[in-house]
Amino acid sequence: MPGGVFDISPLVDWIGVLSPIMTFALAVWMLVSSRPRSNADKIEKIEKRQNHQESRIQKLENDLTYLPTKDELHAIDRKMTELHGSLNAVSGQMLPLKHAIENLQKWAMGLRDGE
Repeated sequence: MPGGVFDISPLVDWIGVLSPIMTFALAVWMLVSSRPRSNADKIEKIEKRQNHQESRIQKLENDLTYLPTKDELHAIDRKMTELHGSLNAVSGQMLPLKHAIENLQKWAMGLRDGE
């Protein structure tokens, strides 16, 4: 450093050499570090999806406990068939009553019209 002047030309040469090396090292570091972050994000998404699926399965299992069994459905079907038969029998018994009411209605209408 003669005369108080600082010569930075060797430093500029080293910066020119080190800059591409540092850029390359930074790119490698970014690639290496981004992969675990990407995997962590994917794992987190999969865990959320799995938790959602587990809650859906649990809800279905809870709902299934309240559904009737095959035997219970068969019993309901038998009762419905019995009820259908009973309604048909009552319907047959109601037919003469229907005719009687229709005749009374016709008779009453005749009285109203002045017959």
